[in-house]
Amino acid sequence: MQYLENAIDTLVFENDFIRREITFRNGKPVATALTRLDSGYTWRSAKEAPLLHLPGFDWDMVETTYEDGIITFTSNYIVRWVFTVAENTPAIRSQLFAKALPIEETGIESAIDGLDDGEAAAPEADIIDRIFHAGRHVRLDHVRFFDRTDHIDSLVREERAYLYHAEERFDGNLFFFTDPTVGETCMIQKEAPSAAAHLNRISSDVRASSAQFSVLGSGIDYTNLSPAGFTAGYPVTVALCSSDACAHTARAVYTEDCGGFTLFIMSNTWGDRSRDSAVCEEFLLREIDCAAEMGVDIVQIDDGWQKGRSANSASVTNGIWNGGFWESDPEFWTPDPEKFPSSFGPICRYAYERGIALGLWFSPDAYQDYANWQRDAEVLLGFYRMYGIRHFKLDGMSIHSKTGEKNFLRMCFRLMMESEGRIAFQRDITNDYRPGWFYEKDLGTLFVENRYTDWGNYFPHNTLRNLWQTAKYVPAGKLLYEVLNLRRNADKYLLEDGTPDMLAPQGYDPDYVFASVMVSNPLIWCEMQHLSAEDRASLAGIIAEYKLRRDDFIEVIPAGDCPDGFSLTGFYIRGAEHDYYIGLRELCERDTVHIPVERILYTNDAELQTNGDIVRFSDTRKYFFAMLRKSRIFAEKE
Repeated sequence: MQYLENAIDTLVFENDFIRREITFRNGKPVATALTRLDSGYTWRSAKEAPLLHLPGFDWDMVETTYEDGIITFTSNYIVRWVFTVAENTPAIRSQLFAKALPIEETGIESAIDGLDDGEAAAPEADIIDRIFHAGRHVRLDHVRFFDRTDHIDSLVREERAYLYHAEERFDGNLFFFTDPTVGETCMIQKEAPSAAAHLNRISSDVRASSAQFSVLGSGIDYTNLSPAGFTAGYPVTVALCSSDACAHTARAVYTEDCGGFTLFIMSNTWGDRSRDSAVCEEFLLREIDCAAEMGVDIVQIDDGWQKGRSANSASVTNGIWNGGFWESDPEFWTPDPEKFPSSFGPICRYAYERGIALGLWFSPDAYQDYANWQRDAEVLLGFYRMYGIRHFKLDGMSIHSKTGEKNFLRMCFRLMMESEGRIAFQRDITNDYRPGWFYEKDLGTLFVENRYTDWGNYFPHNTLRNLWQTAKYVPAGKLLYEVLNLRRNADKYLLEDGTPDMLAPQGYDPDYVFASVMVSNPLIWCEMQHLSAEDRASLAGIIAEYKLRRDDFIEVIPAGDCPDGFSLTGFYIRGAEHDYYIGLRELCERDTVHIPVERILYTNDAELQTNGDIVRFSDTRKYFFAMLRKSRIFAEKE
C-alpha cells in the first residue's frame, strides 16, 4: 500500500495508447495530465485545481492511500476511487464508492458530519472527475441517449457547442471535447442511466468551458451512507482519439467493456398483441417448427408462461406489475400447469432436437427495493439448470434507490457467476426507470422498442432510423430491433381519404425489413405460425445468407443518409475475413451507390446493376448485401 502524504505525489495509469497522470498535493487530487501516446498530445491543466468535489468531505483531515488501482480517501467518511485501464483501446475508467465510517468511530449512524440537504443539492457538491485544457479553441459535441421508448421515438440527439471562458451546463452520456487546432479529442462517457432514471440527480451531467470539463453526478446519496458497505457511483470513462475517429472510439470502448458480442436471431410472439392468451405447449410447438423452417436461433416465451398473472394479461384485470409477485402468490413463477401440464420439458426437448434455444420473459420483483432478489435468482437458475434455458428478457424494472439498484444488480451478477457467464439477458429499456444504454452495459443486450401494427405505431423506416442512429455510438451487436408481421392491421394505416399511408408496413417485403435490422440482433416480433408461407420463405432466404456471414462481423458503421423513409442508406460492416455493405433504397430518387463490391451476396432486386464500383437499384424498397474488396472505407471521417 502506498500512502500519498508527501508534498507532491503522482500516480500513473497507462496502456499502449493512453497515459493518465494524477497529481496529489498533501493527499488531495489536484491536477491531471492525459496523453494520447499515438500522437504525443497531452491534455493538461494550466493550474492546480481539484479533480473531485465530494459532498461534505473534509479534505483537511484526509488520509490517502493507493493499492492496485484503488485510491482510498479516509476522512469523515470513506471514498474509494477505482481505476480500470482498458487493454485494447485508449480508455481509462474510474468509479467512486462511498461509505460511512463505523459508528464506533463517529457516533453518527448514517449521516455525514457537516453535510446538510442544502449542500447535497448544490451542483458544485458532486464532481466525479475533471479534464483540463490549456488552450483557447475548444468545441464540445455532446450526445444524449433516450430510453423509455414506449413514449419517445427520437433516441439519439446530437448537439455542438463552442466553448468560452464561462462554464456552461450540458446533459448527455457521450461528450467529445475537441481542440480543432491539433485535431485531438478527449471523449468522456458518463455511464449513468438517462436523466429520468438517474438516481440522486442534482444538476446537469457536465459543466464545461474552454479550459476545463467537469463531470457531475455520482448518483450516491451522501446524506444516507451506511457503514455496512460501499455505495457505488456511476463510472466515468475517459478516452483519447483523433478528432475524426470519435464515433469509432465510442463503439470500440463500448465493445471492449462488453467483451464482444455473439449475434443471434430471436422470436417473440408479443408483437402480435395476443399477449398471454395464445401461449401454451401446442402453440409453442408450432412456433418452434416455424423457427426451424426460417432459421431463427431462439424462441422466447414472453409474459404468460407463468402461473401468476401480470398487469399485461388478457385474462384478468387485476394483474401484478413492478412488484409484489411473491407476496401475491408464492407460486407466481411456476410454469402454468394448465398451459404446460408437463412443465417446460416437452417443448425444450422438441426445440433442442431442432437446433432451437428457448428463452423466457421475467420481471424481477421490485417489492421493497428488490428485497426478493435471491428468490428471483433461484427461479431463473432453476430453469437454467433443469432445462438449459439461458436467455431471459428482463422487463418491468423500476429502480428508485441505490438499495434497489444494488439488489437488482446482485441478482444479475449471481446469475452470471453461477452460470459461468452462459446466462444472457435481454434488458428491456422501453419504459420506467432502468439502467438504460450505458450503466452496467456489459449485462446482456438491449431490447430497444415495443412497436405494434395493432396501434398503428410501427413503421419500418422509423425502426431503421433508430438502429442507424444508435449504432453510430453503441455497437449494433448490443441491440435488438424488430421485424413484424407486415400484413396485419392494414386498416390502421389509412389516411383520411381512405388511401394507405405510403410508409405503412404493408408496403414492405419482410426480407427488406429483416435486411434493414440484420446488423443488430434481429427480433422476429410476431407469431411466426401466422406469417404467410411466402413471407416465411422470404425471411428464410435472407436469414440463411446472414447466418453464413454474421460470425465475421466485427464493427458496424452507419452509411449513406439517415433513414427517414425517403433516403438512400445502409451500413458498412468491417469483418475479420471480409468487409461488407448493406445498401437500402427507401422511397428515394437517388438509385446509385458507389462502393468497391467484390460480389453481391443477396438482394431482392432482380434487376440490380453492378459496374465496377457502382451499384444501381432498379426500384425503391430494394436492398443488397455485398462482400467488398478490402479498402480504406473504414478510416471513417465523422
